[in-house]
Amino acid sequence: MLSKIADVRAMLDEIDSEAWLEVDGGVSEQTIPGLLAAGTDAFVAGNSVFKHPQGASAGVQALRRKIGR
Repeated sequence: MLSKIADVRAMLDEIDSEAWLEVDGGVSEQTIPGLLAAGTDAFVAGNSVFKHPQGASAGVQALRRKIGR
């Protein structure tokens, strides 16, 4: 998956596109570092937020920490 994301990022950069590269599915605290490195701009997170052991708010905060926000 990461190589495909990196390929799309390269294509977007090559044409100076202002489009955001968004990933939907498989987004978690564990996958965010690789997704960021591959060039992802936006994330859609479901299970990692709504099934977080401390609740949705804690899930969002955990992901934001990984993103650096």
